[in-house]
Amino acid sequence: MKHGKMIALFLLLFALTIVITGCGGGGGNGVTTSGVAVKVNQQGLTLNTGAIQTFTATVTGSSNAAVTWSALHGSITSAGVYTAPTTAGTDIVTATSIADPTQSGSSTITVQQSAGVTVKVNQQGLTLNAGATQTFTATVTGSSNTAVTWSALHGSITSTGFYTAPTNAGTDTVTATSVADPTKSGSSNITIQNIGVTVTPNSTALAPSTTKTFTANVSGTTNQAVIWTASGGSITSAGEYTAPSAAGSYIIRATSQANPAVSSTATVTVPSAPYIISSFSVTKYTPGGAFTVTLNAVPSASNSTYGVLDQIPTGWVVSNMSDNGTYDSTNHMVKWVFLDATPRVLTYTITPPATASGSVTFAGQGAFDNTTIDTIGDRTISNQ
Repeated sequence: MKHGKMIALFLLLFALTIVITGCGGGGGNGVTTSGVAVKVNQQGLTLNTGAIQTFTATVTGSSNAAVTWSALHGSITSAGVYTAPTTAGTDIVTATSIADPTQSGSSTITVQQSAGVTVKVNQQGLTLNAGATQTFTATVTGSSNTAVTWSALHGSITSTGFYTAPTNAGTDTVTATSVADPTKSGSSNITIQNIGVTVTPNSTALAPSTTKTFTANVSGTTNQAVIWTASGGSITSAGEYTAPSAAGSYIIRATSQANPAVSSTATVTVPSAPYIISSFSVTKYTPGGAFTVTLNAVPSASNSTYGVLDQIPTGWVVSNMSDNGTYDSTNHMVKWVFLDATPRVLTYTITPPATASGSVTFAGQGAFDNTTIDTIGDRTISNQ
């Protein structure tokens, strides 16, 4: 009887040993005597070589859910951002509990050889104005990492693909380089066209404190806006210029808003008396169509007499001369003579022949007592 009790006690102790041993130790995704278990949430993944994947882990049995990450072949950051190795095969990502470093969870990854990274810049064959801006985008295939770095041969481009063209005409190349595989890139060739500004008229003469409207044409862009400035006198945003009261030479400047590095100028001469300034009522003539020539004649205070001559193109017809002017048909001249020093605005009507074409030039002079001066201002006109 006593021998039987000893055998029964031995068997009970053996059974307890087995139960206790079965409940202890171990990693993987199971529950332990500490109560901590770790599970990697992403399982059974197939990734391309060099691909990027974010892993997360669930920790139970502890208020401390933090883990440390490790990878057998690839690399992984403390935040779980994994980069697959460059060689095909299998890899294992492991998350280890910080609360109980004896406990961990893992995920096995199949790494397949990538078909190859390709990069394409989506905007192709563009023509841009000098100084213009354009946003570029790129498509990356063969990698889950679609990030690119941008570069430009002559212009500038930001990390987000926002490009600014150079200020000179020519060609430029924008390149997108794969971050996943920096040996792979795509590019786009761009034609850069120059912006030009032309001011009309490019030179003129104005009496003191008188006005004239200037116009600007901007080539190489649809943006025709300009900023007007003047070295003397004043000019409005619409190009209406008022000459100063002081004689001198002044500069009118039109600056392109599309490219402020580009501008053009016109010269304005404000004479001191005596002077004769010519102007036309039209900017270009029409064959067979009449227009008016105006001569602003201003003697000096010391002058006692003055005369005005204006020679017209051969074959053109003169009429309606103001202030008792006469026409010398032999020499093709309109003439005025005055026995005083009163300023006058002289006009006549001129009609080109129906066959007229191209540019023609008028020539004129004024005789103020013993001083002869040439007429300035509008002297050449074209039908173009």
